[in-house]
Amino acid sequence: MPEPWFHVTALPEPGQVAQLDARESQHARGARRLELGESVVLFDGYGATAPAILCEVERRCVGARAEAVEYHDRPSPALHVVSALPRGDRLAQLLSMATQLGMSSFRPLQCQRGVARPRAGARERWERILREACKQSRRAWLPEIGEPCAPQVIATLSADATLSAKRSAVVLLDPSGARSASVVAEPKLRDAEAIWLVIGPEGGLDEAERAQLLSDGALALTLSEGILRIETAVAAGLTLLSQLRL
Repeated sequence: MPEPWFHVTALPEPGQVAQLDARESQHARGARRLELGESVVLFDGYGATAPAILCEVERRCVGARAEAVEYHDRPSPALHVVSALPRGDRLAQLLSMATQLGMSSFRPLQCQRGVARPRAGARERWERILREACKQSRRAWLPEIGEPCAPQVIATLSADATLSAKRSAVVLLDPSGARSASVVAEPKLRDAEAIWLVIGPEGGLDEAERAQLLSDGALALTLSEGILRIETAVAAGLTLLSQLRL
């Protein structure tokens, strides 16, 4: 059985001990029922992992001694998700599935037909969902959470100063877009170092928002004959684009 993963803010040097925070300690003692001497993996969310041995399992504290530190490259191309928010617990499902599928960052999309907005204190909950999904799927890089943005600024976001225009691409999920096979075969997409996946609300972007994205060079992609729920569209889009990493 694979060793369970635990998040720490900073990995210790080999031979040194990391103390898990209260939430991770409770997970280790409670749900996992781990004992002294058991093997775990620590990760910091920035590409570093460390196989470790539990050396302290107390009621209020769990410590693990790192055996080595390993560094993992960022997955390429980066897959950035800019999505309208579904209501209620569907957002937690979206964030968890997207993290498991290799999402690099997430931004809420502010658009005319959007029905949900980020709640106060939402960021802390979102970060917790991302950490749990990384632990479950054994991903060394935590997705970043960006500020909400409107469709008309996505072209600016994708034109990162560290990338040339040819190394970045925007993909808009749209019922009238091209079929998946033809879009993924686009040289602009296959050569990209960063891809911005844009998902509007279930009612669709309004025509002005859609036209702005397309005029800025977004590639329109369709995944289904029907209208997908937002979280389904995110998962399906990432599943398709993650093939570019193989």
